[in-house]
Amino acid sequence: MSAISAYKWMWSARPADRPAHVIARMRRRARAGLVMEPHERVLGEARLRDGGRAVSTDRALIMVAPEGRLRRLRWTEIADAAWSPDEASTVISLWPEGNDQVARIALLTDRKFASLVADRVAASQLLRRRVQLTETVVATVVATRTPGLGGVDWRVWFDAGHRNDPDVARAARRAVADLRRLAGC
Repeated sequence: MSAISAYKWMWSARPADRPAHVIARMRRRARAGLVMEPHERVLGEARLRDGGRAVSTDRALIMVAPEGRLRRLRWTEIADAAWSPDEASTVISLWPEGNDQVARIALLTDRKFASLVADRVAASQLLRRRVQLTETVVATVVATRTPGLGGVDWRVWFDAGHRNDPDVARAARRAVADLRRLAGC
């Protein structure tokens, strides 16, 4: 069977043409209530120790609580992800909204799933730099691209207490413009 015909066979519109394990996986996801976008692919799944599940796709991390509640985080919404040996879990840090502190989520998974999540977060970040904006203010500038969508989004993550300073805002705009010019995006 050629690669093209194998591809057509796996993604045929007729369920009868799909292998039993593909159909079983599709039924499990439908029962679990996973809401996936068209052409979104599952890269990995992990059972959480609390009875829930975490599903890593090429576009997002989907967490399913034991009672069935879903939370979907696009890779660009996650600032960092890593394995924590102290907590024996995957620790996810979300980008702060406004002047909020960084929100952390600990998923009780294995190291393999933590590595997968960290790789997907890193792949969504095209550029990440710490930038000295003024003598006293340092910020993190990040360029992200959402898989499946075009364009680059730029974020500036200020150190606490400096978000509303107009001089810092001007310096941040200059830093983004400089990085955008250097990166070509």
